[in-house]
Amino acid sequence: AAAVLVAAAVLATAAGASLGEAQVELTAAGRRLSTSTKCRQGLEAMLTNEHWNFMNLTYTKWCRIKAENEMARCCGVADFEQGRGEDCQMTRMSGTAQPTECFASCQHGGMATLCATSFGKSCSVDRKLFQSVDFKVSETFCVPEACDNSNDRENLMNWYATLYAGRLNGWHARWDDATLNCPSAAIAATLYMLAAIVLTPVALGVLWFLLVAPKERGRMLKSQEEMQAESMAEADAQAMGDLRGTAQMSGDRMAQSGMSRSR
Repeated sequence: AAAVLVAAAVLATAAGASLGEAQVELTAAGRRLSTSTKCRQGLEAMLTNEHWNFMNLTYTKWCRIKAENEMARCCGVADFEQGRGEDCQMTRMSGTAQPTECFASCQHGGMATLCATSFGKSCSVDRKLFQSVDFKVSETFCVPEACDNSNDRENLMNWYATLYAGRLNGWHARWDDATLNCPSAAIAATLYMLAAIVLTPVALGVLWFLLVAPKERGRMLKSQEEMQAESMAEADAQAMGDLRGTAQMSGDRMAQSGMSRSR
């Protein structure tokens, strides 16, 4: 019955249901599914995008290595391929057993950047990889822009795990206890404001250093008016010198002319 309900929801999504049909409520495996049509369409468009699939393949291989290494570190017996682990939550790297947390962080910068620039908001999902192993991983998860609202975010993991169960296998198969964590817009705005408060005085200090000349002991700094006055005085002196030179040359010529006449 759950498969029939999910199939009906997929058909409604593909057909582009009206706004009155946008809210579909389903129950599958004891879980309530309630995502909008726009969210389902946005999620399907993202998961079938070639750029997302290329980045997801790269990210999955990278996270698999991190998760398997961490499981080997914190479990006495670790079979990642079969999803089996024994004597976990203990590390023996120092030679003696010490309590530790079995947790791998798979926050991928490339996936987060692609998500933020092309699809929506980069969030994280914390989930237990295997039913019988106390081992968790925190993964980068892209929430489509159409799903970035309180109702769709609340039910997105249930919808994703049920609708796309056929695509999820191995260490990606278990999403029953997945928790979606997205950065708050209010927190981001607060951080930006704090950054502006801190950086503004620094920027003003740099501008002051670059634009205001430091005072030097024993040296008189001239104002713009004084420099203009000196420049005008120099120009007047130059003009006066030119007039005197012209007058002297005229006098010499007149003297030479008189001498030639007297001869």
